[in-house]
Amino acid sequence: IKNCVEDMFGYLPTSEAIWKSIRHKDFELKIQIFFWKAIHEAYWLGDRWTNSNMRQELQERAICQTCGEMDDMNHILTRCQSPGQELIWKLANEFWDTKRNTHIQWRALTVGDILGCGLARIKKQGSKKPNVGDARCWKLLIAHSSYLIWTMRCERVIKNDGRPFHEGEVRNRWVKAMNGRLESDRNMTNPRYEKKALNKRLVLQTWKGVLLNERTLPKDWTDGRVDGVLVGI
Repeated sequence: IKNCVEDMFGYLPTSEAIWKSIRHKDFELKIQIFFWKAIHEAYWLGDRWTNSNMRQELQERAICQTCGEMDDMNHILTRCQSPGQELIWKLANEFWDTKRNTHIQWRALTVGDILGCGLARIKKQGSKKPNVGDARCWKLLIAHSSYLIWTMRCERVIKNDGRPFHEGEVRNRWVKAMNGRLESDRNMTNPRYEKKALNKRLVLQTWKGVLLNERTLPKDWTDGRVDGVLVGI
């Protein structure tokens, strides 16, 4: 994770910073738990199923039934060919590319990039000043995309007996996840949440450039009375 953060964002984080980043309030509890378990390798994946004392049908869980490769977290999040991860990252790529005015270019992500997303530091184009909105957008995009890949993989393998998802379903669920987060951000700018309320300016900066028909929206679209605020994918 440290090397990936240094390579992408230009600084080497401490171990303390990594643990602090995955507990940040921007991440829902389910994502915090997912990142924590992934970093600690707490999930039963890959070669953890290969113990000779286990029954044969359990040992078979070590291998991805679609790809024939070890079904570890790296495979699940970045390599599996079953409809899901590749399309989700393609959608995330398209989403990020609409940001335009950022020096962070999309690349094929590693597990270290994904688990270190909360450590994003992005500068304003042509400036040394931090772009906190784009940094927050990056970590929300990577966190929600990776968590969706994980949950859909678990559904496919455990609940659906390996039945692959249709690409249309994958796309719809990703769009739903991102719109859900957008709506949550809008709601949390309400002053009734007092100390827990999100800064309205930060939310506007986070989603700037990635909304559907953004030019037709009012400057402050966080008001719940404004309809049609959706991500532009």
